[in-house]
Amino acid sequence: MRISKRGNKSIKYSNTQESLIEHYKLAKPTLQSIFRSELVLKSMFAIREGEKDIQAILDSVYPDVPAKDKPAKRPAVYGAVNTLIRYRIVNKSEAGFVLSEIGEVVSGQIYSLIKLTGLFRRYRDFWLEHELKYIPPVFLSKFHKLADVSLIYDPSDPYLSRKLTIQGIRAAEERIYALTSAIEPEWSIEYLKKVEQGIEARLLINKDMVRQLMTKKGFKEKTKKRFSYPNYEIRMLELEPIPFAMLLTEKVILIGLYEKSSKSLDFFKVLSSEGSEAIEWGYELFNYLWERGETVTSENWRIIIEQGK
Repeated sequence: MRISKRGNKSIKYSNTQESLIEHYKLAKPTLQSIFRSELVLKSMFAIREGEKDIQAILDSVYPDVPAKDKPAKRPAVYGAVNTLIRYRIVNKSEAGFVLSEIGEVVSGQIYSLIKLTGLFRRYRDFWLEHELKYIPPVFLSKFHKLADVSLIYDPSDPYLSRKLTIQGIRAAEERIYALTSAIEPEWSIEYLKKVEQGIEARLLINKDMVRQLMTKKGFKEKTKKRFSYPNYEIRMLELEPIPFAMLLTEKVILIGLYEKSSKSLDFFKVLSSEGSEAIEWGYELFNYLWERGETVTSENWRIIIEQGK
């Protein structure tokens, strides 16, 4: 225990680790007050957008209520804001109300929790049936950024993943990043067309894919030719196979996961999003893995695929 002296007062700080239940007991009144009332929650998120007076908060939480009916809602909004003030989530300001420093942290964590829980509830069966353990934990902790993804599913179309990949590549105008352990001629042709157009292209694959690109008929000549393009780079990960797939452009992120039952990539179900948060999450994950990959060139590919034999 350490003691801090302020004036004539001594403040004691405990260094002991409190149990999770003890933390819960401390947090319970605040959490119950926020989660029990949708109006309190909406008011907090309205203020989280920026400083607001009561009328602005009222307009934010009741956007569909006619103006003539809003005065009747004002007392309830005042009550919600006062609850947030009581728990030090919100402070009064000259122009209205703002989040406190504590409120910024708490509202951010609640925002992430709600989005994450909603994401898992919306596609519950999908998450239960597919592997997430191969995604690095630091990115699972930011999984709420995928809250706006759509699950595209067609049990009758084994080429769904390929079609979506080709569409994503064709629409790209600035960059294409791909992480995969299954390269197909159909989408690789579109990918290489974009390379020739000068678009930044990064391909992250495993050793088996390096071998295929550099030795298989139809891939070998095209791949070697593209090594001369400064906008194109291939790196190899020491994963056999890479347990998920991802296509990233400035416009879309596509994600494929491994099925637990088949232990193979699910080509019938694809997660897709054009949202900025999801794309940002994808770029961060891709760059994290990219930094851990080994660059493949026309000179060193033989050495790379011979390593570890």
